[in-house]
Amino acid sequence: MITRCKFHYKSGLYFLNFPSNVILKTVFTDGFESMSMDKMNNSFGHSLTALDTAKKKSGSYSGRIDDNYPANWEKYVYSDTWTPINNSQDTYYTVSGWVYVEDVTTNGSLPNLAKLWIVTRKQGERGYPTGHISTSSTKEGTWEYLSKTVLIPADVKEINVRIENARLGKVWFDDVKIVKGNTSQTVIVEESNYYPFGLKHKGYNNVVSSNGNSTAQKFGYNGKELNEELGLQWHDFSARNYDASLGRWMNLDPLAEQMRRHSPYNYAFDNPIYFIDPDGMAPMSNDWIDNKDGTWTAEKGDSAATLATDAGISEEKANELVQEQHGENYEGADGEMKSDIDKDDIVDVNSKEIKAEKVEKAEKKKQEEIKTTQNDKSSKSINKLNDKIDSLSKEITKSHKRMENYNAMNDFARKYEKGDPGGPGLNMGYSMSASRNESDSVKNVNKRTKIKKKRDSIKKSILN
Repeated sequence: MITRCKFHYKSGLYFLNFPSNVILKTVFTDGFESMSMDKMNNSFGHSLTALDTAKKKSGSYSGRIDDNYPANWEKYVYSDTWTPINNSQDTYYTVSGWVYVEDVTTNGSLPNLAKLWIVTRKQGERGYPTGHISTSSTKEGTWEYLSKTVLIPADVKEINVRIENARLGKVWFDDVKIVKGNTSQTVIVEESNYYPFGLKHKGYNNVVSSNGNSTAQKFGYNGKELNEELGLQWHDFSARNYDASLGRWMNLDPLAEQMRRHSPYNYAFDNPIYFIDPDGMAPMSNDWIDNKDGTWTAEKGDSAATLATDAGISEEKANELVQEQHGENYEGADGEMKSDIDKDDIVDVNSKEIKAEKVEKAEKKKQEEIKTTQNDKSSKSINKLNDKIDSLSKEITKSHKRMENYNAMNDFARKYEKGDPGGPGLNMGYSMSASRNESDSVKNVNKRTKIKKKRDSIKKSILN
């Protein structure tokens, strides 16, 4: 069996063909449609609490284990069916199943915990099994798929499944099975690197293994079959044949009337880095449309993988979002897992974060506008106060000059007008005028000092 992985880079396409190293065979399965874990054939462990319809991954029921706290944190259940095996060499087996852990408060910092085990017994063993290997989940409030591949020694003669609730709350299990074979380890049998238009690189595409399938390995560039009849080396895209050495279709575009600006023979509008043509009918962009609100709209041919690239998130996160919002992945006709995404489907990536960010930006902008308005008002007030300070400084200067003039006139009158009957009167007048100007100057200096303090206070508030 061949599994193909395709990586689409800006510089071209890269394909790896993987064969399973053994034929996979299911040797045990339990969908919990009937009670098969009631401790009928085991003297150890516990019985399944119930077959439950409240939560199920498939079918009508799931198997539920309620917690055993405070008597015991762990409550584990074995299947009543021990599966006999007979291998002449060490052999891989994979135990897998779906688990749902109830979202409840735990004791201290310990998380809720569910475990799925594959257990073994050797020839002649009875009672509590000696071999235990597990995988576990602490993810709460959602179904999670668990899988564990184990190399079972040749002297093991029986295997079984153990499911366990190791904390508080309830745990549901569904579709538990054991598969003979290694479902996790694969080998590369062929490596193919392509230029954007599909011509294969030369000089280093030499990874080819005899484990491959000559028919399956004809499916290369864009997953299309290479037709080698008559030495043409054309790729079959269903609607048309394509020559990668020319970057041109060998047949007229069946939808040529819809794209009259372009040649009916060009491939992907001569831009295969941005456009794809999955069936030879018409080029299309496989970029998700950014709605600028944290959501993205799918175009034809989009998937979780293209969402990861366009939205700048991990493929794991994109796959999780797509399956949460549009259903689980499904197996396509080519045997590959597909995202259940159609054109115009919308996936919410981070609308809450973007909305919160927009609110924060709007509030910040509002505060800045308020501050700017306040600063403008403060600047106008400062300018007015500066005008008053300048006016008072001029008045103070004038008062000082008048005071100096009156004092000089007074001194002159005292010196030269001693015999004049009116001399004393003049002296008194000059003296009073000088005093009045001195008083005015002092008042204006005090006013100017107060205004300067007010201006400096406003300046300080602007800086803060």
